[in-house]
Amino acid sequence: MPSKQISADPTTKTIEIRGSRFVIRELTIGEYDDLEKKATSNRPNPVNADAPEIEVVDRQQLLRLMVLKCVVDPHLTASKFAELPTRVALGLNDYVNKMHFPEEKESRADLVEIDPDDEEDEEAQGEG
Repeated sequence: MPSKQISADPTTKTIEIRGSRFVIRELTIGEYDDLEKKATSNRPNPVNADAPEIEVVDRQQLLRLMVLKCVVDPHLTASKFAELPTRVALGLNDYVNKMHFPEEKESRADLVEIDPDDEEDEEAQGEG
């Protein structure tokens, strides 16, 4: 049985949150590793002050960096992201997290994933 070729292209999804559409793409492993490095800092060892510092990943910062990298339309900057309503920002956080860590089942967001086939049907209905 021939093996199935894995696509090197990141998955792209269109979602809608509170009436706004966002195109989100999956990160590559290299991109994720780079973002994780940016969200990592050295801190004093909390157990032994004489021990070497430990590396700590700020998971909130990592997720924010992931959202900024993953949302490709509309383009988000840190300042634009900061201006989003809380529920929209949380929805983006939830979806990006779900896209990269599918074992996370809980979601707080009222978002809808858009099926590209449905979009074509809607456009065809609007014409005419």
